Amino acid sequence: MVIIPQEKLEKLQSELSSLLQKKKIMLRELESITGLMSFCSRAIPSSRAFIRRFYDLIASVKCKKHHYKVRLNKEVKADAMLWLQFLNIFNGQCFFPERVWLSNDILQLFTDSSGNQYLGCGAFFNDCVCKTRYELSLFKAAFSLAFHGLFRVGELVVTNSLQSHTLQLSDIHILSGLLQVCIPSSKTDQLGKGSNICIYPQLDLNICPVNLVSEFIKSRPPVLGPLFCHFDGSPLSRYQFVTLLKKAIDLSGIDQTRYSSHSFRIGAATTLSMDGVSDSEIMRLGRWSSNAYKGIVGDPVNVWIVGSSIVKHAFVTARDRPAQTVDDKREIIHEWVTLDYDFPPRMKTMLKDSKLLIPENIAISNLDVLNGQIFTPIDRTSKPGIPASLNTVIKRNGHSLLKPFPNLRMNRAGDCNGIQSATSVNIDPNTNLIWIIDEGVVNKVRFCRRKLMIFDIRTRREVFRHIFPDSVISESSKLFDLTLDRDHDLTKYAYIVDSLAFKLIVSDTITNKSRWFSHPSMEAEESAGNITVNGETIFSRGGINGISISSDFKFVYYFSVASFKTWQIPTSILRDCSSDNITFAANVRMVGIRQHHAVSLTSGTRSFFFPAQEIDDILKWDRVQDINYYGSEKGVNIRSLQRLLSTTALNWASGMHIDNGYLFFITNKFYKIRLGTMDFSGNDGPNFSIQKIFVGEDSYLLGTQYVK
Repeated sequence: MVIIPQEKLEKLQSELSSLLQKKKIMLRELESITGLMSFCSRAIPSSRAFIRRFYDLIASVKCKKHHYKVRLNKEVKADAMLWLQFLNIFNGQCFFPERVWLSNDILQLFTDSSGNQYLGCGAFFNDCVCKTRYELSLFKAAFSLAFHGLFRVGELVVTNSLQSHTLQLSDIHILSGLLQVCIPSSKTDQLGKGSNICIYPQLDLNICPVNLVSEFIKSRPPVLGPLFCHFDGSPLSRYQFVTLLKKAIDLSGIDQTRYSSHSFRIGAATTLSMDGVSDSEIMRLGRWSSNAYKGIVGDPVNVWIVGSSIVKHAFVTARDRPAQTVDDKREIIHEWVTLDYDFPPRMKTMLKDSKLLIPENIAISNLDVLNGQIFTPIDRTSKPGIPASLNTVIKRNGHSLLKPFPNLRMNRAGDCNGIQSATSVNIDPNTNLIWIIDEGVVNKVRFCRRKLMIFDIRTRREVFRHIFPDSVISESSKLFDLTLDRDHDLTKYAYIVDSLAFKLIVSDTITNKSRWFSHPSMEAEESAGNITVNGETIFSRGGINGISISSDFKFVYYFSVASFKTWQIPTSILRDCSSDNITFAANVRMVGIRQHHAVSLTSGTRSFFFPAQEIDDILKWDRVQDINYYGSEKGVNIRSLQRLLSTTALNWASGMHIDNGYLFFITNKFYKIRLGTMDFSGNDGPNFSIQKIFVGEDSYLLGTQYVK
């Protein structure tokens, strides 16, 4: 194991954060940062590829004086951003696994970055099967092929470091939707003549061998050798295959002693026999030289477990937080009649006396959560008396209080280095970075340009800033919400809604540029402008507002406040710099018409969640269930809806996000704020609250963790 000292990591983080804010840097500073990265690469050899452009920049400097200012290019900044994102989740330790596992104990952890699901190659960590998306794809494909191809485990994986009889990448061909496999040799093929089998697709894509093997090959490293290999090219071993299978079955609550890697073959033979397939055909498919296979056919009761559903059943239930039935019991975490700050009493009195703190003007409408820590922005574009726009929520002596983030100074009105009016936030749990939309206006006075800011939650330091140019933003714009997009395991894009200018803005953090799309689907519909809650009606001209992204980062979904329609657009269109409004219009698609108004949208690893204002409830759309029903996400429509709180009045739910299996959301009686009927005396009960309800999913930014 290699351990990088914590002070080295913190120093590198600090210097990289500073570098990203500069256009030029002294040569000696550049050399110092490069040296620190080189030091850290001792633990992560693959990181050396992301130091090369730093070396190239140093080599290109003709003046070698240490105080010489070097202009930073976008390539160096892109690598610096990648390093910073990695360091935010790196624990400083690197474990080196052996290629041949010797005991059960050492399988518990083999990863470059403990607890991180994208970096590193762990298979089992903290009761969680397959921490990386690649490893999940690897074992899903191996398990599915083991069953549908009636494979002996020795034909699929390496045993005792021997690869001669193992299925190779070159033995697999996908033609006309069929999986054609050339088996070089088998237990009953003493002469090594080999055999060919054809595996057909299944209707259920979750267990379809053609689909799973095809998806695995797309992400497989371009190396020759055994078909099933880890991301570093090392072959999948029999020990790893068997151990992970047992871990998955054990976590499923099933007695693992009854099953082994041979259970796939047994289950497949049993299924074929029950389906009336002839003995000769089963012998041919399983490469048996006699009908001895009949002695291993299992009890039909067990076929569902060891048969075609093993991938779906074992992996789904073995996830760290598997999908579960929604618990309709909500928990109120914080509630207020009037919101209050965590200021000393004397300071609070002074602020109130000078009208710098007017509690009745403070309202919350959005939030995000990281491991239970709640962050909420407060829009102060139109009202005075709001000392801080971005806050965390804490409890002190039993009272719920707002605590300015990163501090009060960074929320100072008129200081464009700080936050003026945060309207929305989104936290990336992979990096501990919080993305903030800042309107730049305080109490109807524009102090600063609109911007996107990113802060490191742990260090409370700004690591990125993008100022929106006039070509993207107009004076009529109002930026309300955003969702983040990950590409190649990096959070690169922010998709931001401009509710009053009817635009969808794309901000690219790698190039530090932004662009926009506009389409009639983003506009308000006058016929849908009236929203009635508890007998009180408001009229809205709000356009595109709710936005979120699927957990596989392939499609963005959005809707307008004054509309009942929900729309879908592929992320490939949004990411492409050459896409224009014509391209957008050719690819956008309506996926359903809701019965109720909604003002926010969020997604988990499986489902989407949004409020239903008229019925004071929250709805869950099981996207995965409907994809399976319609056959693909390109053709999916909203069909499977579920009410989460059918007996509870919420008084306008808003601003929802998922954290650790719970859906967090705000209630704020927004319709009363609009009508001026809010009661701050307390006679009408709490006006604001932050609540949560268990939904059994995690943030969409953690990717598709569940087998669909």
